[in-house]
Amino acid sequence: VLRVDDGVVTREDLETDATLYGVWDTGDVVWAVGGTPGAAGEIWRRDAGEWTLFSDNFDGAIFKVWDDWFVGEAGVWQLVDGALVAWPADDRMLTVRGRSDDDVFAVGGNQSARVRHWDGATWSETDATGLGQPLNGVWTAAGEPVWIAGNFGVTAFDDGSGWTMPDLPLT
Repeated sequence: VLRVDDGVVTREDLETDATLYGVWDTGDVVWAVGGTPGAAGEIWRRDAGEWTLFSDNFDGAIFKVWDDWFVGEAGVWQLVDGALVAWPADDRMLTVRGRSDDDVFAVGGNQSARVRHWDGATWSETDATGLGQPLNGVWTAAGEPVWIAGNFGVTAFDDGSGWTMPDLPLT
């Protein structure tokens, strides 16, 4: 893990042989996630300048973290009162991002595009018709459309009226 403070880059090694795929800085705590695909996943926590293994009880790698959300090969987890809560998922999720605590999107899939939405109480499937192959990127922020990216150059956004795929190539 590389950390930058006042323009100075510092390398921080974690005691793992796993590949790390994602990192999120909450301002108080830094999370790093990873693992070995098809084997085991890990979540690391940096607090008060020290890295500790938070959890390694996962069937498959953890790919990304955003805010209190973690996604990976075996599903979606939310950090609630310091403990991980597993949410049902029947497919691998690769990336997570939200507009707020009750407006979160996770994307991924094994054979086709999967988009899931959290409304503050439950996850629901979002129509991914026409998006094709599995997705590997999602971005949004408060008041912004949801942008997704996937295999073979798939790019689309939803501003509340359904998915729009821009003409390629994007510049």
